[in-house]
Amino acid sequence: MVRSDDLELRLQDGYVFTADTANGPAAAVLVAIEGGTMSFRPAPEPEREQVRIYAGSDAIETRVDEVFLRFNPSEFRTRLPAGSLTETTPDPVMFRRADAVFRQDVEKTYSLDLADLSRETWSLPSAPGDFLAEIHTRRFQTLTYSKSSNDQEDISLFDRRRRRNISVYSSAARLAAGVTASTRTSGRRST
Repeated sequence: MVRSDDLELRLQDGYVFTADTANGPAAAVLVAIEGGTMSFRPAPEPEREQVRIYAGSDAIETRVDEVFLRFNPSEFRTRLPAGSLTETTPDPVMFRRADAVFRQDVEKTYSLDLADLSRETWSLPSAPGDFLAEIHTRRFQTLTYSKSSNDQEDISLFDRRRRRNISVYSSAARLAAGVTASTRTSGRRST
């Protein structure tokens, strides 16, 4: 199970393939064999209404086929606890599925365009606390969940196919910390 604010991803049976860096895994692809589900229910009531307009219910509960995850390498064990994983020889068919998802999704976020220097894909690591999930579903196609520590409204759910936001809001932790646009902006007055 993978959790973030108002999001839960479950795989009853499946594979987790990681993209490793010198500091540890920075990305993973989850491939469901069967029983993969997503549950998203935003805490703020106005955002639940937005989800209701989009999905017909104040929560999105749907089957998941694959999920591409981006996280800071220092958070790998909290995102994917060791007790939920069993090391095994990868199934070649599942690996090809995961590889296709990785290649499709890795360039969508945290990537750099270095076409003048290299044909390879280059990307930046996620900041601590940042989390991204490209969630491949049958009903909604690809939904992108993001938690971004640099944004006032740090949680978002985005429909890639329709290219529209479903829900964007400040997390409970952000609200409790009292972080607002005015407290994050500083300036100097000339005299």
